[in-house]
Amino acid sequence: MRKKLRGAGCELFDSFPPYGAWFRRRFGIEHEQALELFHQTVSMKSVGNLTDFVRSHMLEPFDSGQRIEALIRHFDDLDRAHQAVLKAKRQVDLLTPLVADGARHQALVAAIQDWRDARDQLRPYFARLKGELLDRRLGLLAEDAVRLDAQIERLDAQRETERVDIGRLERALRDNGGDRLEELAAKTRRLEQDKEQRQKKSDRFQELLARIDEAAPTDEAGFLTQQQGIAQRAEGLRGRIADLDNREREEDFTFRKGREEHTALSDEIESLQRRKSNIDAAQIRIRDALCAALSIGEDELPFAGELIQVRDDEREWEGAAERLLRGFGLALLVPGAHYKAVADWVDRQHLGARLVYFHVLQRKAGQAAGGASLHPQSLVRKLVIKADSPHYEWLEQELRQRFDVACCASSEQFRREARAITRAGQIKDPS
Repeated sequence: MRKKLRGAGCELFDSFPPYGAWFRRRFGIEHEQALELFHQTVSMKSVGNLTDFVRSHMLEPFDSGQRIEALIRHFDDLDRAHQAVLKAKRQVDLLTPLVADGARHQALVAAIQDWRDARDQLRPYFARLKGELLDRRLGLLAEDAVRLDAQIERLDAQRETERVDIGRLERALRDNGGDRLEELAAKTRRLEQDKEQRQKKSDRFQELLARIDEAAPTDEAGFLTQQQGIAQRAEGLRGRIADLDNREREEDFTFRKGREEHTALSDEIESLQRRKSNIDAAQIRIRDALCAALSIGEDELPFAGELIQVRDDEREWEGAAERLLRGFGLALLVPGAHYKAVADWVDRQHLGARLVYFHVLQRKAGQAAGGASLHPQSLVRKLVIKADSPHYEWLEQELRQRFDVACCASSEQFRREARAITRAGQIKDPS
């Protein structure tokens, strides 16, 4: 039967749900509930309550509670987003003029600095040009002076020669010849002596020229030119010698400064090796001088940092604690019995360094540290005060008041806390 029906082009179904879906598609019925309503209408004889009938058979089930809760949550999200947009818009309105003003200020500062630099360079620039012109003029004048001096010497020699010749001729005219040969012999000897002296000077001059890789001149003009060139080289060598002397002094100063810094660092290292705390050597020397002058033991004037340390199980916070407590740790704790003497001594001395000291007053009987409770992650909870110190209670109160900051392990907690510190040493303190 099924084969025949399929052969005839009929579509067969094994159950009602597929058939119902096929039927609804053929007749354009969207919901299965419409068929259910049709079935109920056909099979029922009467309608008792029309409202209940319509609600049960004609309306789709609807969970209004979940829809309302979703709408409320969506409205809250939209409201928060709207508030965030308004806040961001206000921030943009406030910061936009600042950015423009900052850029304009930076541009003006750069322009002013450029003009200042250009103005500062004008005086040395023109001074250099003037110096070059004067040097050139001096060189020309010196060359003219040398040439004129040589010409004067030559003319003087010529004048002297001519004067001698005039005298000789006058004597010859008077004597009609007599001692002419003797005069010529004397002149020859004198000229030979001059020749030897000049030859020695020439040999010495050529020897000196060979040392500086210069060839001997062949005429007077070449000699004057060479003389001027040698003078310029000598001036350059004198300048180079002066520069080398200045460099030697600078290197010597740098060496001595480095040696002083090395000595200071070595002293600091030795001092740190001898000490049990990280108090600077300069502060230790000031306390030593103070104790020696007032005959007070060092244990009576401790530094705050010598009485405080990080708990052994909190060593990961040691670096951050040292950064936050550094200024407080370098302060001297002065009991009331020594406070006046210490203050007078400090007032009389020129320490050459900054010294901070606190007047530590003993608590009255029954007076407790009190104060607000510490933050659960407070840095103070990670510190230990020397138990046998007479300043224990005072230090405990100061630490609670000054350094009750939350130790944050995450950036979210750091932004959330009012006073906070991270392991890396980043500190937030609105006060």
